[in-house]
Amino acid sequence: GVKMENQHVYQIPEEVRMEIFELRTKFKFSNAELAAAVGRTGGANPGQAVNRFLNATGGIGENMNIYTPLAHFVEKMRIYEKRPKSQKRKQLEKDAERRPGKKPLLVSDLKTTSGSSRGAMAPAGAGASA
Repeated sequence: GVKMENQHVYQIPEEVRMEIFELRTKFKFSNAELAAAVGRTGGANPGQAVNRFLNATGGIGENMNIYTPLAHFVEKMRIYEKRPKSQKRKQLEKDAERRPGKKPLLVSDLKTTSGSSRGAMAPAGAGASA
């Protein structure tokens, strides 16, 4: 398998969703297949958690326990496809080095269609359960 540098999360939920939608333009997979790829196969409909996450809007909320596994999946795909780290990612890594625990603080740099910042903030992996 693809090995990550660490287990930190460097993308907010919106960015993870966008990456998954982008990956679906290159690779064909169902929500159930994605759930299996991140080790979430329990229950009658394992793709349901992925579906809820992909259809949600905004930051980290309830029922987002799939966020961290999906963020890790997106990171592994970046490594697999040999895509470079984004400038935002490099800055988050640099900032995290100065912070106790070395965890990145995620701040959305995404803009709404009106051009205003959403200002979503969350400690990496917040709201996710193991």
